[in-house]
Amino acid sequence: MLQQFEICGRPLPSESTPTPEIFRMKIFAPNDMVAKSRFWYFMKRLQKLKRANGEILSVVEVPNKAEDTVKNYGMWIRWRSRTGIHNSWREYRSNTVTSAVEKMYSEMAGQHRVRWGNIQIISVDEIEAENIRRNHITEVMGENVKFPLPFAFQHAKKVIQTGSRYQARRPSMAL
Repeated sequence: MLQQFEICGRPLPSESTPTPEIFRMKIFAPNDMVAKSRFWYFMKRLQKLKRANGEILSVVEVPNKAEDTVKNYGMWIRWRSRTGIHNSWREYRSNTVTSAVEKMYSEMAGQHRVRWGNIQIISVDEIEAENIRRNHITEVMGENVKFPLPFAFQHAKKVIQTGSRYQARRPSMAL
């Protein structure tokens, strides 16, 4: 299960820059060690700063808020495939940001065979209902949406009525 981490880091202080600039990133990773590794991966590419020439100031796990309502999340991602690098906009409905990111990773693995390490999350934002672009999200947006119940399960009768906890036949799944 993924967690969201907020990592702050900077280059090591030197005589020319005694107070270097501090960089902050939000990273989704299974644990703090992987999050720190991803932080240095991005810093090397974005700021040309290696782990040997920098330091991590803080690693804070951002807790998930237990939400009862489903929200819409949109994310810009960059992913590396066998043929090149692609940018893409994805939309998901979920209760928390981390579960939306997990859905994105599983969809990208299933549809495009992209491994976890080949996906870079550029931004994750909560989006309003009128700004949704994807059809598969707008299909379930209405207030009067009903989902069919394909199998109605008949529960076992109470022990008082039957006299026994177990019945001699299987439960029926027929309507």
